Amino acid sequence: VQPACIWSGEESTSKVGTIAGWGYDVTGKHHKELTTIEMIEVDQNSCLRSHDPSYSAYISDKIYCAKHVNGTSNCHKDSGGGMMVRVKNKWYLRGVLSFYYSPELQHACQSHALFTDVAKHLPWIKQHVYDYV
Repeated sequence: VQPACIWSGEESTSKVGTIAGWGYDVTGKHHKELTTIEMIEVDQNSCLRSHDPSYSAYISDKIYCAKHVNGTSNCHKDSGGGMMVRVKNKWYLRGVLSFYYSPELQHACQSHALFTDVAKHLPWIKQHVYDYV
């Protein structure tokens, strides 16, 4: 694990990001080693169509939706982890895993995930963290 830049929204990014964590796998077992998965950002309408209508309560302009890529998935207890994107050999924190919606927790691993968009909170981050970096 290495430091990453904070995504400002200006850099051209891939829609595919990497998440690292020690959460649970689809069998409910806790990972003993750091694992990584890939997720791809999807448009909000696609995300809404894939879930119960109540999912819309969690989506805003400061949130983006992503789904797993190539059979990988994240599960509950991974919340707070960062979605990192690579741009020109630099890693950027694109978002923070905030929420899974799944009526049944055992299906959370197959669910879309909602990420807080770091760029939308950049003024707050600069105001509160700038002196420390």
